[in-house]
Amino acid sequence: MEITARDIQKKCINVSFILDDHFSDLESLATTISRFDQYENEELMDILAQFGNHHDNCRVSIADPLGRTYEKDREEVSIADRDYFKSALKGGRIISDLIKSRVTGEYSIVFAVPVYREGKAVGVLRTVYQNIQLNRLLHVSGMDNMGKTAVGNLAFEVDDFLYYCNYAPVPGGKWYLFNISSASKLGEYTSKSTVTGMLFMGKMVVLFLIIMGGILCYLYFNNKQMRKLANLLENVSSHAPGGMFRYDPKSMQLSFINNGLYQMLGCREEDFKENFHNNYLELVYDQDRQMVLENIEKMIPERKSFKMRFRLNSLSSPAYWVQQVSNIFEEDGELHVYGILVDIAEYKAFEDELSFNNQRYKIIVNQMESCFVEYDVHDMRVLVMQNFEEIFGRMLKMEIESEDGKEFVYEEDWNMIKDNFKKVLYGEKPYEECEARIKKGDETYLWCLIRFYSMVDENGAISRLICKINNIDKRKRRSIELESKVQKDPMTGLYNKSVSKKLIEDHLESAPDDIQGLFVLDIDNFKGINDTYGHHNGDRVLNMMAQTLHNLFRKSDVVGRIGGDEFIVCMKDCYNEEYAMKKAGQLSHDFAEITAEANLAATCSIGVALYPKHGKDWDELFEKADIALYQAKRCGKNQYAVYCEKGL
Repeated sequence: MEITARDIQKKCINVSFILDDHFSDLESLATTISRFDQYENEELMDILAQFGNHHDNCRVSIADPLGRTYEKDREEVSIADRDYFKSALKGGRIISDLIKSRVTGEYSIVFAVPVYREGKAVGVLRTVYQNIQLNRLLHVSGMDNMGKTAVGNLAFEVDDFLYYCNYAPVPGGKWYLFNISSASKLGEYTSKSTVTGMLFMGKMVVLFLIIMGGILCYLYFNNKQMRKLANLLENVSSHAPGGMFRYDPKSMQLSFINNGLYQMLGCREEDFKENFHNNYLELVYDQDRQMVLENIEKMIPERKSFKMRFRLNSLSSPAYWVQQVSNIFEEDGELHVYGILVDIAEYKAFEDELSFNNQRYKIIVNQMESCFVEYDVHDMRVLVMQNFEEIFGRMLKMEIESEDGKEFVYEEDWNMIKDNFKKVLYGEKPYEECEARIKKGDETYLWCLIRFYSMVDENGAISRLICKINNIDKRKRRSIELESKVQKDPMTGLYNKSVSKKLIEDHLESAPDDIQGLFVLDIDNFKGINDTYGHHNGDRVLNMMAQTLHNLFRKSDVVGRIGGDEFIVCMKDCYNEEYAMKKAGQLSHDFAEITAEANLAATCSIGVALYPKHGKDWDELFEKADIALYQAKRCGKNQYAVYCEKGL
């Protein structure tokens, strides 16, 4: 099938979106794995392998700042000299040139993004695609009708500019070399030539109809000039473009045809009667004759001009599409049909291709997990693609300047979406994106990547906003699950030590003037509990402590497990030392009570330090809370204490 400009433009846009989505997935994964301090980690390798399985079985690996790669079930290799590694380490999304893999020896393309930790690049995450995998990722192919690699050229239009593209395969693989050149001047010349030709054709057709109508009118009023004017008609029509004819609508017998029609039929005048029997209907392709007859029967009583399309038989080629423009005249009480046939085969092929592409586009759009919303700035109208309803189970109906959109968006995400929309609408940024939850018809929510783009008119003013809503629910929930797996203690569901430390440092930095309490605690004689009741009941005790901490502290507080039976809590807005001691006492009481009810009778010891009184950073504060814990243990089991220098 011929590749059209519209196909190329759609494919370019589609590939752009696919690449953008792939980089978004990579960056989400990079954020997740930045929590790992060491890359030689079995859990991390499993996460990378799972990502590759979900992305066309591509290879996924992580490289440290020295270029050493870590990948599941593969030996370490160095990519320190690779240009894409150097560029990615400096920041940004990188797609490599076609390179030979040092692992498989095959030619591949690499997608790479940096991995950041505390604002510093600590590695490069990369996916490696071979040719077949890349085809599946981009949904592209390069085969012609014969199944061979296509070589040639085509024209396409992007942003109202016309370009010519020459393409050919690169030896040694299934990759292509493209050479694209501007063709604006040639495009202008071609467009002017086409328009000039169409205008000339139109003028000739109109001129003929005027001449023919004038002649017929004259014939009607002056029969003496019949012969003379008939000759004139034949002389004019023989030099007119297209095929011209006259026939009797009752007998369908042709009484006149011009040279142009002979040429369209692919025959000479002497062959015409033998092959078409001088019958108008025999000019028409068999499957179209009934339609042509119905049109003629309908138009005869009305005596009006009419148009119709049908396929014309030809001796020199297969039947092809023509358009007929006809008038019905009465002469001496007899009806005659005068008509012109114009070859529209190329136009009809283009029209069919356009119709096919529209249908294909609708099918593709309806199967996409993305939809578009368009906002007309001047008319303040919102246009929503039909597949919005198919994705979300409801239609979007809203006034853009109102708060109607709130009912479609998760409450915590609404202001973020509205702010991004306004930034693009008022020209602060040409593009913005955010991740937000959109409500479905069944009242559940889908995670979506929402992108706003601005379009400008000829004066440079913003005329439209395009919003692309991409369904990323599966990827987002998988990312949240992976992130939770990395951040949380698998047994208790509490934050692990490294995440607890990071969150507490963020708390201290974000509220330097607030009093905050740091609680460090452990379970008394936990080894004895394991030895007496068994490890299964020991695990139950750990989960009871996690449950007690969840019930006692707020969502805004940081609660974590930092060791075997050691836990930590950072309580915001601690008010004063007395309030901290009250919380510690309540924690000690509640934990003893819940374990006693389970016949496990466990207690805990608690040490407390206050920010900024006992320390102004994590290290100092944790050290003082740990000292307070041992001060409490010296007083016996089930005790708690606030840090005090006198107790040292």
